[in-house]
Amino acid sequence: MSFAVIDIGASGPSYNDDNLPIIKELEKQTGVKIKFEAVYTDYSTIMRTRIAAASNLPDIMQLPQGDDPVKIAKGGVIIPLNELIDKYAPNTKKFLDANPDVKKTLTAPDGSIYAFPGVVSPAGNDFNVNGIGYRQDWAEKLNLKAPVTIDDWHNMLLAFRDGDPNGNGKPDEIPYAASGIGALDKFAQAYGMTPVSSYFAINKQGKVEYAWTNPKAKDYLTEMNKWWNEKLIDPGLLTPHADKVTAYVVGDLTGGYSIWAQRFDQYTKEMQKNFPKAQWVIAAPPQGPQGDRFYEVNAATDGNRYAISKNAKNPELAVKWLDYLFASEQGQLLFNYGIEGVTYTMVNGKPQYTEEVTNNPKYPNPGSVLGNYGAAGRFPQIISPDALSQQSKILMPEASLKRLQDIKAYYRPAFPSVMSTSEEASAYAQRMADIDTYRQEMVAKFITGAEPLANFDKFVQTLKTMGIEDVVKIKQTQYDRWTSMK
Repeated sequence: MSFAVIDIGASGPSYNDDNLPIIKELEKQTGVKIKFEAVYTDYSTIMRTRIAAASNLPDIMQLPQGDDPVKIAKGGVIIPLNELIDKYAPNTKKFLDANPDVKKTLTAPDGSIYAFPGVVSPAGNDFNVNGIGYRQDWAEKLNLKAPVTIDDWHNMLLAFRDGDPNGNGKPDEIPYAASGIGALDKFAQAYGMTPVSSYFAINKQGKVEYAWTNPKAKDYLTEMNKWWNEKLIDPGLLTPHADKVTAYVVGDLTGGYSIWAQRFDQYTKEMQKNFPKAQWVIAAPPQGPQGDRFYEVNAATDGNRYAISKNAKNPELAVKWLDYLFASEQGQLLFNYGIEGVTYTMVNGKPQYTEEVTNNPKYPNPGSVLGNYGAAGRFPQIISPDALSQQSKILMPEASLKRLQDIKAYYRPAFPSVMSTSEEASAYAQRMADIDTYRQEMVAKFITGAEPLANFDKFVQTLKTMGIEDVVKIKQTQYDRWTSMK
């Protein structure tokens, strides 16, 4: 059976090599020999060409990232899976019935399921979140408490600017490092804005709103403009410069930054080689002037999808194989823990990672260890909360894990991942391409003062002229469809 998929990496082991322990074990357990067509670079471009030609298709394929399964199915390239799942995928059916939001994410407007999900991590946000961190040691040195409100953040960044927290006698601190406007997104959330959801949100009455037409957006821009003028924000904000920002973060030059929580512990570990007192910590989300306080978090599924092509020689076998690796107990054990006796052992009936995973000098990240054995998150896969907990304890100290548990109270689900009809997708793309470009340009101008905030109402009116209210209607239709799904 042939399987086209993004490969593990540009170098190192490959699915094409036919020697990965987890893949060999999967073949042994299922009795199915897989012929991989794995590509790392330009996979999506290559697969789009094959889909457009509708020929030379593998039995199973990872769909190009971001492409619409409904459109591909309408072209007759992939087949609906509902009946096949009902008949031949009992583990997947049981999981989807128990996790209706995952099922809704996979269900097309016509009621069909055209693809298996990629990585599903029901507990993913328990152990990692994209949030704002700060230098706790700098704050303590300047007698500052942990920031709670936007005003607290403002005052802390001012102190970082003026208080010489790195102690070198120079005013060289960049209070908040930021590569691109998106680096300020977590502060936008303190004004009720929802960047993870492309700024669409559901109000208490169940109505969809676009955050940039809300008066609170002006309050956010006013605050960020103040921070910009006070030189609290990275002066390179408008120009992507991620490498420089990382150098600021680990080089004792900045006190605030936004990234995934686990990265802050990695930065601390790296910094302490040269700056023994350095301590990055993830902060609870800042509270805005009207009480808004949340971190927006994505649903349990990632954006990858795996479909069975029209050319599949044995669709029943293909769906049985996908069901085994995705949702069976044996498949989950294999892809979460690896090879028994090598990467895990059973202790009191439960899998526990061995030192090959917990203390690997070559790969300190347990995901990298398992990836090199063949479990690289490139397949449909349910991440076990227990496996995630064990891996997180390798990567994060207990204090950081506890901090994340405390922050969970502020998590807010992002806008549901609703599959579009072809008409919805076309109308949305047609309007939002220009709207997003205009919005990004204007937000940058408002924050840096190139455009006076007195023109905010004109900005909102232009968004309406460009069709944002039509887009809100599309999102409302999708949200209503989501809530009505069984």
